[in-house]
Amino acid sequence: MSFLADRSPIFRDMFLIPQPPPSTATTEADSVAPRVVELPDCTEDVYDLLRVLVPAGAASRPFSSHIIPTFDTISACIRLGHKYQIDDIVEAGVGYLRDFFPRSLDAYREIVSPAGPPAFERVHAIGVVNLARLTGASEVLPTAIMKCASLPGSQLIAGFRRRDGTHETLSEHDLALCVDAQRALMREHVWHAIELSAPFVNGNCVDRARGSSSGTRLCVHVAKLVAAERAGEATAANVFEERDWPREGAGDLGVVVRGGGSRLCASCVEVLRRMEARCMQDTWNRLPEIVGVPLKGWGRKSLKGV
Repeated sequence: MSFLADRSPIFRDMFLIPQPPPSTATTEADSVAPRVVELPDCTEDVYDLLRVLVPAGAASRPFSSHIIPTFDTISACIRLGHKYQIDDIVEAGVGYLRDFFPRSLDAYREIVSPAGPPAFERVHAIGVVNLARLTGASEVLPTAIMKCASLPGSQLIAGFRRRDGTHETLSEHDLALCVDAQRALMREHVWHAIELSAPFVNGNCVDRARGSSSGTRLCVHVAKLVAAERAGEATAANVFEERDWPREGAGDLGVVVRGGGSRLCASCVEVLRRMEARCMQDTWNRLPEIVGVPLKGWGRKSLKGV
């Protein structure tokens, strides 16, 4: 286990502890047996840690793109790495979380799974919050708390059972943050709808329903109805989801507009998308404050394609 001693000062000290004196029945083979150190940790957690430590050359990036770790693996490596001061393993695990709980709205939108990491479940956001608190990875907290806020109330309170049988729950402080964040994020979503339902002027609008290009009244009316419907669907989970605007020639997008099947002209769709992107970027820029964990340097303006 010299590789453990090389990587961890805690293990190095543990291996220096004198072994019990040999009994009279000890054979010569027994006298050269490896040192034994008993660990109180979950066996599966220790196995996961050893798997990323061997071979040593892979330890700098144990969670590469072709390896999809489960929450249990990431949690074990971060918790045991922190406990036994294996700093590079902790940083690798936290780095993996940063990739899926990012600071950038553009990066956040590129993540396909609603749980974040592909092998995680949504409820594992609770564990991510706890790991971020353990390691001081504050930049992970805004998106992790936002994902916790999107959980059903019973699941948010109950947490989940880890594989060793222990129960993972939020602290009272973080639970309160998530409850407050649910309401705050829904308010943001409703605010987006109000902004998008406001009258706008678009010189390039084509009012096809009337066969003229004299105004944007029909498009403004349709946008107002769609925004109102979206406000009724507001949750903490979909505050950063882009809308499918009912666009001319786009077919049935599943949007039912009260009072008819009108569609927006292509030019007004682009105007509304830019307005929506600005609303979402503004909310993202304030996300740490919204969820109760203010951070410096958050919310760099990106607005790609806007």
